[in-house]
Amino acid sequence: MQFVSIAIAAALLGAQASLFALPGYADKGVELGTAAIEVKEAISRGRSYDLPPISVRNPGNELTRYRMIVDTQSGSGRQADPTWFTLSPAEFTLVPRTSQEVAVAIAIPSHAEGGSYSTLLVASVAQGGQGATVGAAAATKLEFRVQGGQGGLNIPTPAFYALLAACGLGTAGWLLRRKFRIRIERRPSR
Repeated sequence: MQFVSIAIAAALLGAQASLFALPGYADKGVELGTAAIEVKEAISRGRSYDLPPISVRNPGNELTRYRMIVDTQSGSGRQADPTWFTLSPAEFTLVPRTSQEVAVAIAIPSHAEGGSYSTLLVASVAQGGQGATVGAAAATKLEFRVQGGQGGLNIPTPAFYALLAACGLGTAGWLLRRKFRIRIERRPSR
């Protein structure tokens, strides 16, 4: 019986709060039309690629400013450098219930490690204006693979060439000693 009276009191309190709600409620938010971008083919180092655009929508009821960022800390693969990405426009303002297409481009430097990468492309409500602002944000997951890791062609480093030269010289020395019967001996010091 006590539970029923608490439930009725809570319902009445909720109804009373909605009757005396202050007018002028403002709503800011962000929606993305693209949940994920997965690049199926391995991409090459030293090249630039245009990826599918991201659609950002203002679902709220007031003019809202948005900022696009690359969050490489939240991905599950290797961490890509945020400077590899270009999001255009990086900042923009939307009137209520309108959308903006954001172009996504990636430039893989020639020194990038091969392998799988994962990152988040984030649209957030830019802070500013009057009143309190909650940091609303939404993200699109981007996954791609740079040629050179796991099944790709790896470009050798200078250290690899140094090791290869040392092995080649060692083999050449061994063959010459064998062919010309050269013996190398250590003499005891006096």
